[in-house]
Amino acid sequence: MAAATGAPTGLSARHKPAHGPVLLRGPNEAELAASESLRTHMGRVAPLEDAAGHEKRQRILNRLGAMTRAWIKRTCLAKGVPEEAAEEAGGTVLISGSYRIGVHDPDGDIDAVIVVPRSVNHDDCFDGLGEELRALPEVTELSLIRDARVPIIGLKFDGVDLDLLFVLLTRSSVPETLDILDDEILVGLDDASVASINGPRVTDLIIKLVPDLENFKLCLRAVRHWAKKRGVYSNKIGFLGGVNFNIMVAFVCQLYPNLPPAALLLRFFTLYAQWRWPQPVMLCENYETSLGLPVWNPEKNHREKFQRMPIITPAYPASNSSFNVTNSTLKIMRDEFKRGGEVMARIMEQPPDEMDWDELFTPTDFFTRYDSYLQVDATAGTAEGLEEWAGWVESRLRRLVDTIEHQQIGRAHV
Repeated sequence: MAAATGAPTGLSARHKPAHGPVLLRGPNEAELAASESLRTHMGRVAPLEDAAGHEKRQRILNRLGAMTRAWIKRTCLAKGVPEEAAEEAGGTVLISGSYRIGVHDPDGDIDAVIVVPRSVNHDDCFDGLGEELRALPEVTELSLIRDARVPIIGLKFDGVDLDLLFVLLTRSSVPETLDILDDEILVGLDDASVASINGPRVTDLIIKLVPDLENFKLCLRAVRHWAKKRGVYSNKIGFLGGVNFNIMVAFVCQLYPNLPPAALLLRFFTLYAQWRWPQPVMLCENYETSLGLPVWNPEKNHREKFQRMPIITPAYPASNSSFNVTNSTLKIMRDEFKRGGEVMARIMEQPPDEMDWDELFTPTDFFTRYDSYLQVDATAGTAEGLEEWAGWVESRLRRLVDTIEHQQIGRAHV
């Protein structure tokens, strides 16, 4: 196998990596043995979905795609679109996040984006497709969240969690195969549609920007598992979420394109323990286009100067995916990166058959670490109301942390 140079192929010149490799050497025997040990451990503590589970998800997505295209045709006909044009209106379902990359948990959700032509609007999506989904016996726990900044339908389809976003293209038809990395696809889109389609665009670019996809995936699985065990996996409360870790691990892969997963994992911790935040983590350089969409630029945008841990999305228009990070959560994550690096250094010195990966993934001691705790209870009259109200309360916890920080308390940990 040829060594990677760190330069991705099949991408436009606009997506040139922001940083070149810092080390091009290949793996040594110890790193390869450690990586096999890590693979075995992850297969035991956080296994990937089996073939039956994967086939079930594919059946659900195929069903959703067929439903979407049939519903779009009916909607177009009801609005007076000629039958031939309605037949060609099409529609497609895009996938982003961990399922698209192939690192999802067996009980993980699917982030899906439904792309519709200009004859369809947001009300059609909720009143039409949303209600058709509600009528299916396989669909449960359906919620229609129309008024969010990015409208969303949440549901369980045959037991699998789905989050459905919508993209309203300005085109008269949507082919099943769509070049979503062409920036021209953004022409005329509303803000919600730009945000929705940039999920799949960012995911696809990350996949293309990493030099070795399989090494990236195993390292990412380990990082995700570590973050959940250590209590730092939550975008809502000021830590990091899936897209943040995807970008951070991909960046490490760009810097060390020929190292195997265990060596990449060690570099992940040591790099971010020493990173000089708010220096941004970027997979490729930001760029502007004639579309004029707002691109992350702290020199132009005063508010962006004060973002604590910028992790920038690679797709136009580039944005900071980690704007929720607070002073306290950044301090906590720095401590966790430092601890992770120290534990990894010890593991890498152990014989492969004695490597203690459990030490790295030891659950957080949050509930015994501090002297004082504040409990927030959310109550409602119905189960449906509680789900919505609890989600709203959770989304405001970051503001509570900010308020506590401003009272000159050294650290607020959620």
